[in-house]
Order: sequence, then structure tokens, then C-alpha cells
Amino acid sequence: MKSVLLALMLCITVPVWAADVSFSKTETVVGQVVELIFTSDNPITNGPDLSSIKKDFRISGHNSRTNMTNINGKISQTYQLSYNLFPKRIGTITLDNLTLDGEKLNPVQLTVLGAQDTSTTSTQTPPLELQAQISNGPYYIGQGILYTIRMGDIHQILEGTFEAPTAENASVQLLG
Repeated sequence: MKSVLLALMLCITVPVWAADVSFSKTETVVGQVVELIFTSDNPITNGPDLSSIKKDFRISGHNSRTNMTNINGKISQTYQLSYNLFPKRIGTITLDNLTLDGEKLNPVQLTVLGAQDTSTTSTQTPPLELQAQISNGPYYIGQGILYTIRMGDIHQILEGTFEAPTAENASVQLLG
């Protein structure tokens, strides 16, 4: 009986859960987007806690992908979750405390250069486009003036705020 149990225990394989994190590139410039990519052999049930990286990055938009391969009848799947990040500072940024579904991941490093440190000219589309428009005059004391700000965002900003503009000798109120 013991030999049967031992044989069964040897036949049972424990799946190894492999998870990894990486940047889409190792070097970037302040203000340019870089992807932070989480990869796993199992479905990603809980997204990572990114609160610790908010001091170094502005987080914008995320994507998830599933890659399936079939080689000689053996099917394997890889799951990816990626976030668009915009570095806030120049220097080397190391992320060494990220977890995915409770598993601590390997540290990853990104070098962020200033615009003057690069020899190539950036051809990337700016991440934000702001347009401001003020209503036509003439203006009178006590009259409301409509000041409109439009923001176009190609990277789907997840969080942020607008501050009311300030003007000397005027009261500025947000309408919505």
C-alpha cells in the first residue's frame, strides 16, 4: 500500500506558477510613455498594487492580452497585463516591491534621461493636447465670462485633477 501511495505521489506534478514583470524598454526620456508589462502562465485574477510607483510615474491606461501557442499538440497560454507609464523624474528608477496575485516579482529597472541627454529628436505624439477658449467680448463688470478648457488624451489618463485658473481682480468658479 505504501509503495502505491509513493508511486502516486511521484506521478502527481505540482504546476509551477511563473510570473514576471518588465519594462518595454530599458531607457526612456521624461514625458515619454513606457510600458510596465506583467506576464504570467496563469490567468491574472488580481491586478498589481501600483500605489508605490505613483511617486515616480504617472499611470495611464492599461491593456490585457492572452497569447496561446500550439506546438505539436501541446497548448500553452501566457497572460499579460500592461500599464502605460510616464516617468516624472530623471535618473534610474528601480521597482523592487511589486507583486502579482500575491507572488513577489523580480526587481526591474528603468533609466530616465532628460530631453537634452538624447541625440535623437522625438517624433512621438504628445500625450495630452489642451485647448483653451474664452468667450467673445465686450465684457462688463459683474458679467460672467465663459472660459473653456478641452483636453485630448491619447493614453487614457486614469486619474488627475484640474485646478481653476487664477486671475487678478476676478472671481473664478468652476461650473462643471
